[in-house]
Amino acid sequence: MTFLSRPHVFSARLCFGVLLVGLASSTGIQAQAPEPAAVTTPASSPLVPIWEQPDQPLIPEIISTYGWDVDYLFYLILAITLFFMVLVLALFFYFLVRYRYQEGRRATFSHGNNKLEVFWTVGTAAILIYLAFVQRKTWSEMRQELPEESESFLVNVFAEQFVWHFVYPGKDGKFEDTSLQEVFPGINPVGLANPDNDVYLQDLVVPEDTPIILQLYSLGKYDQDTGQETLPVLHSFFASNVRIKLDIVPFYPQKIWFKILPGKRGIYEVNCAELCGLGHYTMRANFKVLSDAELEKELGYNWREHPATFAGPATTEK
Repeated sequence: MTFLSRPHVFSARLCFGVLLVGLASSTGIQAQAPEPAAVTTPASSPLVPIWEQPDQPLIPEIISTYGWDVDYLFYLILAITLFFMVLVLALFFYFLVRYRYQEGRRATFSHGNNKLEVFWTVGTAAILIYLAFVQRKTWSEMRQELPEESESFLVNVFAEQFVWHFVYPGKDGKFEDTSLQEVFPGINPVGLANPDNDVYLQDLVVPEDTPIILQLYSLGKYDQDTGQETLPVLHSFFASNVRIKLDIVPFYPQKIWFKILPGKRGIYEVNCAELCGLGHYTMRANFKVLSDAELEKELGYNWREHPATFAGPATTEK
C-alpha cells in the first residue's frame, strides 16, 4: 500500500518550501535576482512612490529609527514558531507511519502523560515570559516614552469610513477644536472650529530625522440635511515602512511617535489594517517624507519657526 498519496506529497513539498523560505528570511539569505533595468527619475519629480520603484523587497524597507528592533522581534518569533512547526510536522509524519494500519495488529490506547504535559506547559510559559522581557524595551520606546511636543512635528490624524484626514496646527501652533456639526464634506471635512487656522491635507507629510507625534481619532459622519450622526467605527493606522500598527478606538484618541531615518525621502503608504466596512480596501493615503523646503511648500509655513502643542479637547465633540 502506498503511504503518501498525491495530496500528501504536495503538502510535504509545500511544508518543505515554507521551511526553506523561513530559514532564508531568518538568516538574511536572499535569492539572486537579475539586475533590473536602469530607471531614471525626472529631476523635476524627485519623489517616486515606493510601489512604483523597481526591485522592491518582499518585506518593506525600514525607514524609522526603531524599525530594526521591531523586525528583530518579528524574526525571533518567526524562528521559534518555525522550529515548533517543523517539530510538530515531523511528529505528525512519524506517527502517521509508526501507527498506520497493519493487518492483525491490535490498537493501543494512551491516557496521557503527566510529565509530558508539565514539560510543554512550563516550556511554553518560559518562552512567552522570555518574549515579554525581550520586547519590553521596544514597546516602552514606541508607546510610553513620547518625545517633547515642542521639539516634535505634530499631526492630528482622523480616520473616517473610508478616508484618512491629516490636520497640521498652522502658524499659531495650536490645533482647532472639532465638532461633527461643523463637518461639511469638501469644505470642512473634520469639523474644525476655524478651518483657516489649521492646515488640512489628505496626505501625511513629515520631515526627516525629527520626532513625529501622531494623535489619532476615529471620526463619525454627520448629515447636515437631516441632522443625523453616524457613530465612528474601529480603524487601524498601519505604516509598514515605519513598522507602526495601532488600532484607533472611537472616543479614545491615542498618541504614537516615530522618527524617520536620514536619507529616506520618498512617498510611502498609510493603510487601514482593520476591517471597517465594505470600502475598507480603498482606505489608503500617501505618506510623504519631505525635505524642509518641500514641507514648507506643502504646509504653507515653516513649522520649525512655529512650535506646536496638542491643545484642545481630549475627544472629538459630538
